[in-house]
Formats: sequence, C-alpha cells, structure tokens
Amino acid sequence: IWVAVPGRIVRWVDGRAVETVMCPSEFAEDYVTVHEDEQGGLWLASFTRGAIRHAPGEPTLRVTMAEGLQNEAILAVFADSQRNVWLSTNGGGLARLRPKRAQMFDRSA
Repeated sequence: IWVAVPGRIVRWVDGRAVETVMCPSEFAEDYVTVHEDEQGGLWLASFTRGAIRHAPGEPTLRVTMAEGLQNEAILAVFADSQRNVWLSTNGGGLARLRPKRAQMFDRSA
C-alpha cells in the first residue's frame, strides 16, 4: 500500500516502510491521492495542481488544465481493465487518459 505523507509517498509492506518517493516540490504541501499503475508508475493527483505520473527512468507525465483538464482539483485516480486512467475532479467531471499505442512495421510491410 502507498501512503501519502507531507513531502513524500511511502510504500508499506507487511507493516513496514520499504520504499519512499519524494513528492515533486509543487505537490509537497498539497493533498495528494496515489495510484500505482500496472507498469509500476505512480500517479500522484493533487487537490490544486492536477496530476503527474512518476516512474523511475521515464519522463514525468503532467496532466493539468494546460493539457485539457477541466479542473485541476483531482479527488481520485482509477485505472480500468483497458489501462485507461480516470481522474475524477472537483467540479470538472471525469477525465480519461488512454495509454499510448504504437504499431511497428519493418521494411517489408
């Protein structure tokens, strides 16, 4: 289980802390909701600053009004069976984020 505490997110297993991830500075003083996706990435959703996806070795994905959210006050994060990530907002409805898809072709295609 992941638990958000001021300034960091802590993973607990069998009653002890086993991993700590520091919150981005803009989230450090805010209410944060946490969701771990199937790939091990952490979605951190703020009550005032939208959401980000943090995964070691990958660029941070930010989702704010600049990217199309109707409201940056995120109340919950959920992933469905098709790997869509849903963000529920305070007054801005639901936002669905679909995973990127790539199709590779070789020279014979």
